[in-house]
Amino acid sequence: MTTKIGFCRYCNNQRMVEVPDDATEELINQEATATCDCYRAKAEREKEYQKEACIANIDDMLGKKYPEIASLLKDSIDAIQASKIKKITVNTHFNQTIRLQKAKDGIKVELERKLKEESLA
Repeated sequence: MTTKIGFCRYCNNQRMVEVPDDATEELINQEATATCDCYRAKAEREKEYQKEACIANIDDMLGKKYPEIASLLKDSIDAIQASKIKKITVNTHFNQTIRLQKAKDGIKVELERKLKEESLA
């Protein structure tokens, strides 16, 4: 590891960062951005934190039982964060509805289980 000077990609401020000896300029600047205190760098870190939390929630709810559905929802996170879609809803054959949507404080993951309705006729 060595100390190098990198630049925040948002505000261009210089930051001293610890990186591997063979680090590229891109990696050095990425590390500088990750430690910068400017508004956009902080917002980017928050966005990444929300994405990781959302992935963890999806994995907890669906990951082992329904990996295909979990993968579909994980692939939708970036589009929801970028406001390209408002929400995605998946209705399964297992009487479950899974919703992923943007909320004020991040991304909301909902799992709704419906009881099977029995007919009296």
